[in-house]
Amino acid sequence: MGGNTVTATRTVVALAGIGTIGFSAIGFSAIGVSSAAVAAPGVEACGVVPAGAEVTRSGDVCQVDFRTAGDYSWTVPPGLAGLYAVVAGAGGGALNPFPEVGYAGSGGDVRHVDLGTEAAGTPLSLTVGAGGATLDASPGGSSTIDGLLVNAEALGGESGLAASLCSSSVAVAQVALGDGAGGPAPEFAEPCETSAVPGLAPASDPDVADVPAFPIFAGFADTLGAGGRVVFAPATLDAPVNLIGSGRGADVLVSDLGEVVGADTAGGSGRVVVRFIVAADAPVPTPPAIGNNNQLAATGADVTGLLAGAGALGLLGALAFAYGRRRNASRNRQS
Repeated sequence: MGGNTVTATRTVVALAGIGTIGFSAIGFSAIGVSSAAVAAPGVEACGVVPAGAEVTRSGDVCQVDFRTAGDYSWTVPPGLAGLYAVVAGAGGGALNPFPEVGYAGSGGDVRHVDLGTEAAGTPLSLTVGAGGATLDASPGGSSTIDGLLVNAEALGGESGLAASLCSSSVAVAQVALGDGAGGPAPEFAEPCETSAVPGLAPASDPDVADVPAFPIFAGFADTLGAGGRVVFAPATLDAPVNLIGSGRGADVLVSDLGEVVGADTAGGSGRVVVRFIVAADAPVPTPPAIGNNNQLAATGADVTGLLAGAGALGLLGALAFAYGRRRNASRNRQS
């Protein structure tokens, strides 16, 4: 009988221990997960983020932005109410054939593209053109979108050409502005440093084929495809402009003595920007309050039920343990 009493006691203690340990382990797990599982508002409803792209979301509009030269792929996600793109070719490089002669590169074309006929699951191939070099004055590369039903191309800007000159009482060099996607460079623009031909604003301007801007691009802040400028030194020599994703032509820099010193950088790379509206019932993750998160980070399981079960198990074990002690004491008195 003594051996049975010991066995029963050990069993009860084991049950109590399991309940307590289970409660403690899951409780500490929940405490540990509480801050780690708090997620920032995400873009999961925008689909899989492709390599080389930046994905953002504003309201129900998702944007997939490619601005570094190269080849990419992107698959149309399900649940779209519209699918549109802006495609900009890369800017051309500047030409500096002689010390006193320089011609800025032209900006790449800008195209508005309706991709709404492409079905969910359609793989799109995208290319962002590379900016033209400055030494050999190469043109900018074209940017493209290739789908099953829609193909679009925005040509890169021409290399520096002696098509239009800018006049200045300071510079004695022969210099020329580059054309922009918004139109050709004016002849004898004045003054040179403020006469760059503007590009196109996808938020409001028709593209180079006179296709009106799409409303979904309202609020798009950048201007694409501007013509290269003629800029006077020395103020701007040490402050080259970041042209990545601008489609802008390379600038020509002119020294105080009227000597053309080349371009500050190559032409700007092109750009491909896709925007679409997500379905009204698409999941929009929201971060839970700090310290009140009941989701397991790794599995997404609900911790609340586990905590309740563990608590009940712990209480059961404690009651069984107390009952066992009383029963054991009673038997000792009887013996």
